[in-house]
Parts: sequence; C-alpha cells; structure tokens
Amino acid sequence: MAKCSTCSTLVNKNNPGLQCSKCKKWIHGKCASLSAEQLNVLFLTKSVEWQCKTCVGKTKPTRLSCILPDNEEEETYEAEETGTDRDTKMMLQEIKNEVQTTIRRELKREIQTVIREELQRSLQFFSDKIDDYEKTQKETTEKIATMDKQLHNLTNTCSYLQKYSGALEQKIIDLEQNERQLNLEIVGLEELPNEEPMAIVKKLGELMKVSTTEIECARRTSPKTNAKSSPILVRFLSSGGSTRETWLKQRRELRLITSNLVTGGPSTGNIYINEDLVPEMRELFWKARTELRDQFKYIWVRGGKILVKKNDGAKTARIKNMSDVSELKSKNG
Repeated sequence: MAKCSTCSTLVNKNNPGLQCSKCKKWIHGKCASLSAEQLNVLFLTKSVEWQCKTCVGKTKPTRLSCILPDNEEEETYEAEETGTDRDTKMMLQEIKNEVQTTIRRELKREIQTVIREELQRSLQFFSDKIDDYEKTQKETTEKIATMDKQLHNLTNTCSYLQKYSGALEQKIIDLEQNERQLNLEIVGLEELPNEEPMAIVKKLGELMKVSTTEIECARRTSPKTNAKSSPILVRFLSSGGSTRETWLKQRRELRLITSNLVTGGPSTGNIYINEDLVPEMRELFWKARTELRDQFKYIWVRGGKILVKKNDGAKTARIKNMSDVSELKSKNG
C-alpha cells in the first residue's frame, strides 16, 4: 500500500499521486505542487519520466511521468473543490449506482425468464417424448402378450398335430401290416434261371413236414440285382392262417436244411423264414435289435408286432416306434 513520502498518507484514486522514476517514492499531486490538469497530462503521457524535487533539486521539473496505484484502499480526498461540485459528483455517483443496479436487476429478470421458458419447453418436450414412449411400450407389451398367447396356442396345436400325425402314421402302418398277416418271407433260397417259386416252396414244405395245400401263391419279391438271391414271398389263403403259424413254428427244422437241398443248386447257405414286414416295421425291428441287444435277451416279431423280453421271467414289451426304443434303452441302460 503506497504512501506519500511528503505527508505519509495513502495514495489512491480519491487522492491521486505519482512515483519518482529515480527514487521510486510516491508523492501526492498536491504535495508535488501539480494541478489536476498536470496529473491528467502525465497520466496520458506514458513515455515521459518524472523525478521528485529531492532527486532533481528544488528547481521545477521539466520532464514528468505519472503512475497511479491500483487495488488499494481508498481514502477520502479533500480536494480543493467547492461543496456544489462534491454534491454533484455524489448525486451523479448515486444515479450511476442506481442505474447499474436497475440494469443488473432487469438483466437478471430477463435471463431468469428466458431460462425458465427454455426449461419449460425442454420439460414439455421430454414429457411428450416420455408419454409417446409409454404409449409405444404399452402397445408393444400388449402385442407381445398377444403373440405369446398365439405362440402358446400354436405350440399346443403343433404338439397335438404331431401326436395325431404319429397316431395316423402308426394306424396306416398297422393296416398295411395287417394286410400281410397271411404272408411269409423265405430268405436264403438260391435263385436259379427258369425256376418255379411255387415248386421250390412246396419242396421246402415237404422237407419241413408242413402242409402246402393252403398256399395261394409264391414269388420272388424283386429281381436279382446282386450276389444275394431275392427272398420268396409266400401268400396263404384266407383259411390258411393256422397253416402259416405251423410254418413259423417249424422254423427250427431249417437248421438241417440248406439251399441246395431245396433248389438243387450249388449254394449250401442257410434258409430263414420270417414274417413279411412293411418297410417301416422292418427298419424299426433292425434298430431295436441294434440298440437293445445288450439289454434284452429276446427280440422277435409275432403277428406283425415287434416284441422284447429282458429275460425268461420278465414281462414282454411291445415296440411301436423309435420313442419306445429310446425309452426302453434309457430305463434298462
């Protein structure tokens, strides 16, 4: 805080002064015998240096410079001015302060109004967006609930149709298999040129000691396409059901009968008599034997039905489809 080197009071804006460029001491303008006009000139002329009387002697300085301190406490400066001037300055200062206060208050009010209106518009915008979102979410939730219900119904329908289709398929297979109840399939008889399947079957019947009078017809199931001979399909009359059963019971006699004894050909292969199964049942029988032979001692076909028995004292179970095979394998694995 700068003090005048002459009167030892503060140098500030109300009691202005200047600093000596040589000794760096501060002196009030009135203590340096400088008028207000001279101080203003020195203040505006920054390239001029000024020295106090002590530094240049008691002669009047010819070169002047003015430096005023900033951010200092102000003291009341009793300048040589009239009371009317002081009142005028005070009144002007009060008007200035009042105008500044009014401007600040109005600006603050306008800014607050603008901010308030902008906030209200923003809040209304986001409120509308939230309402739209909630409406969309509600509609979406309702659609999802409807779709879930439809999906559930479709799933139940598909499950029902799947079971119904499986039941129909099984019924068709059973009907087709029932049409083959009077058939037998003979495998292992060598196929020779110009053969007569009926004569071959009668020859086999004689060797097995079973009747052939109720056989309606006999034929090869398909042309010979490889080294193996095609099976012979034997069809019994509608009254020959018991005779067919006799053929099946006498299958054990085939252990002593080979193909050459029946056909007269060179093959000495074994002969087998099986029930005539539809393709689906034939494949199911093969899969049952492949999957269950380690768990079940007996796997056979009787009356067009696939049957299994775990051991001699166990109950007989029927296999209708692959689900039954998987279930039996899981339970007895």
